[in-house]
Amino acid sequence: MVDDSIMKTVETENAGLKRAYTLTIKAKDIDARTVRVGRGKPGALFFFAGWCGSCLSEAKALDQVQRALGSRVTITAISPDPSDSPEAIRRFRQQVGNPRYSFVSDSAGV
Repeated sequence: MVDDSIMKTVETENAGLKRAYTLTIKAKDIDARTVRVGRGKPGALFFFAGWCGSCLSEAKALDQVQRALGSRVTITAISPDPSDSPEAIRRFRQQVGNPRYSFVSDSAGV
C-alpha cells in the first residue's frame, strides 16, 4: 500500500508547477492494444527485463502507485531486452499480480 503522506508530498510539490513537458509515445502493448503514454498527465516509464529480480519488486510498487492514483497517472512498463518474448513478459506481468498498467516490448530498440 502506498503511504498517504507520500501522495500528499507529491501533490504538494507538484502544485506549484507552471509548465509540464509532455512526452507522447504511441505503441502496441503485448496484447496488441494501443498504448498512449503522456497525453497531458503525469506518467512513468518503467524499463525492466523478465529475468530481473529487483524489477519484480519495483513493478509491484508501481502497481500500488497506479492503484492509488488511478487515471490521474499513466505507468507503462517497457522491456528493451530482445530475449523477452511476449510470453515471457506475460509471465513477468503475472508474477507482479497482473497490474493495471500496460507492458510493451521494445526488442527492436525503437
